Amino acid sequence: SCPHVLPIYEVLGNIIVMEYMDKGSLGDVIPPGGFKDHEYAVFLMKSITKGVKAIHDVGLVHLDITPSNILLDSNNRVKIADFGFARKAMMPQDKNGDSILTTGFTAPDSKMDVRSDIYSMGMTFISILTGDLSHEGQQINGTWNKLLLELPDDIPVNLIDKMISKDPGQRPSIEEILTDLEQIRSVPLINRLPEIPQVKKKKEIGDILWQSFEEIKQEEAKHIQLEIDALPPHSRDLVNE
Repeated sequence: SCPHVLPIYEVLGNIIVMEYMDKGSLGDVIPPGGFKDHEYAVFLMKSITKGVKAIHDVGLVHLDITPSNILLDSNNRVKIADFGFARKAMMPQDKNGDSILTTGFTAPDSKMDVRSDIYSMGMTFISILTGDLSHEGQQINGTWNKLLLELPDDIPVNLIDKMISKDPGQRPSIEEILTDLEQIRSVPLINRLPEIPQVKKKKEIGDILWQSFEEIKQEEAKHIQLEIDALPPHSRDLVNE
């Protein structure tokens, strides 16, 4: 029920029916150098934090918070998607096969838990503010720090620095992050992001997938009707009732 988590409407075999987000992912629209509208940047950070908090509140850890897994609707509001790596929060997971997770956003933790999501959120916030979408080869006290120090005073640089601490015990809780962000002015951005070719392409793909979904439903209906027609008359009448 959280407005910042993408809802799943139905699961039909290998097909998952979800809300259509027509602006694509946050990774598609972050401009070079990051969002210069810092009030909108903070709005995004608050929305992501609320979404992650809702995920944690139901006992899950996402484990793959990245700009590519945060989608935008027609009003540029964000929702967290892609729960392929999600786990129960009470079952910390060894960091095996970490090359599968998104490089540059995954926490350097031996045990992956809710604090690992905090690290990934911090990296995502850095992407929003600086436009850096890879983080490859960067150091916590290196290039990021220089870019963040150039931001206005109302951007919580110290908070972000704590979120990406190598020591999970030094990272703030999701509640502490939200409390700090709520002290900062933020404004939603309605219908002002530029249309991006990759997003248009995604819409075309979405239309194709939806058409395929409808065709599958029609084929299933035909198959069921054929099975009904093959039944003896008495059994067919019972089914039709």
